[in-house]
Amino acid sequence: MTTTCRWPECERTEILARGLCDRCYRRSIRSESRDAFAPTVKVCQVCYSEFVAGKHGKRYCSEMCRSVGYARKLQARRDSRVEAKAGRVCGKCATPVPLGVRADSSYCSIKCQQSAWYEENESRLRESSRRWARENQDLRNVYEHRRRQRRLGREPGAIDSRAMRSSLANECGICGDWIDPSVEYPDPMSKSLDHIVPLARGGAHCIENVQAAHLRCNLKKGASVQPVEAVV
Repeated sequence: MTTTCRWPECERTEILARGLCDRCYRRSIRSESRDAFAPTVKVCQVCYSEFVAGKHGKRYCSEMCRSVGYARKLQARRDSRVEAKAGRVCGKCATPVPLGVRADSSYCSIKCQQSAWYEENESRLRESSRRWARENQDLRNVYEHRRRQRRLGREPGAIDSRAMRSSLANECGICGDWIDPSVEYPDPMSKSLDHIVPLARGGAHCIENVQAAHLRCNLKKGASVQPVEAVV
């Protein structure tokens, strides 16, 4: 309900004091008729006692009641938030979501949230990973060699597979035939980097333990060891 000024024929809604707007309040002072307009009396929202609200529109009769009313409002907000959070179930593991988790979350933990996100975007992530592997074959091989060495409990070596493959002679270290450098991966006759003593047999990922080989020969050799002296 909109309150208008109590001055006759005034319809302004910006009330200053005693039910009068700023202009009419000054007019009542000049005409000495301010006492004809009684002060606004309100009921305190805490102790329910009547008090003069004054020009600032107070809702409490004292500072103590104001503090109590403010504390009640905060508690009501907390209760409403707790009520909104109650009864939620995790969308991943179907366990109750703790009350401490934010209200717009549907998961009980960051782990469940990440797991659900990866499941939802699994196909897109796999395709992105395959595309990166195709475009960065040499870097992928380096990471793969390091991963394999860590899995075997050895400190991974650091060599540039691309530079090393280009510096090696164009002769297959397995079959002895010539390697055409113009043939690119994944052609079976393309040039690849072979570990003389495979990593699975204890070989090191270092310059002394690598040789050029046809991709076909390299795959056929697998984890077998040729009778060639190599650094372990």
